[in-house]
Amino acid sequence: MPQPVVAFYGDSITTGHRSISAPDRRWTARVSARYGWTELNCARGGMGFVRWRGERPSPDAPREHTGEPLGLLADVLGSDATACVVALGCNDSMLTRIDIESERPVWAPRIRRAIERDLDLLLERFGPDHLAVLDLYRLFPDDGTLPPGWLRVRAELAPAAAERGIPLLDAAAPDLHRGGCFGEDGIHPNDDGHAILADAIGPRLRAHFGAGIPTD
Repeated sequence: MPQPVVAFYGDSITTGHRSISAPDRRWTARVSARYGWTELNCARGGMGFVRWRGERPSPDAPREHTGEPLGLLADVLGSDATACVVALGCNDSMLTRIDIESERPVWAPRIRRAIERDLDLLLERFGPDHLAVLDLYRLFPDDGTLPPGWLRVRAELAPAAAERGIPLLDAAAPDLHRGGCFGEDGIHPNDDGHAILADAIGPRLRAHFGAGIPTD
């Protein structure tokens, strides 16, 4: 029996950007190997539902902040994947911080529209049993406070998912902050950090998909 293909739609934490020694060390590859899935990694560093989702206006320019193009989502929708895991949103906090500082809700409504469009297309393609949406990563110690930009993105993601009957799966991994689990930039988990993420998130994905996605 062929292994089921699971698409992971995300950002630099999904790609394992910068701080892992090899692609099979990232958490998505570890989880896929553990449960007998074939990993389809559709992710890009710095990307959010809106942030850096567009094209580059010129070769040396950063990507545009826009939720209009499907971008990598088109690869997910057109793939042979059996299921999809969405792990996006943290990078959008850089845009919602602008909203907070300017006291003008410019980016949050655009992020909400992009989230809703993405979830609707993914539900149509995979159905609720084969679609998992992760809550935002907590790449910071839990000291009782949460970053305002992070909270603002979550205020768009959580209700959009709830309105569609999609539970947000916990992406927290407290052991990530025990020390020595991040690369030199202090943002991207290293091999040890990705192992911790896999141990935390993997069982939640397996429980969510249940018998619908075969596991070894």
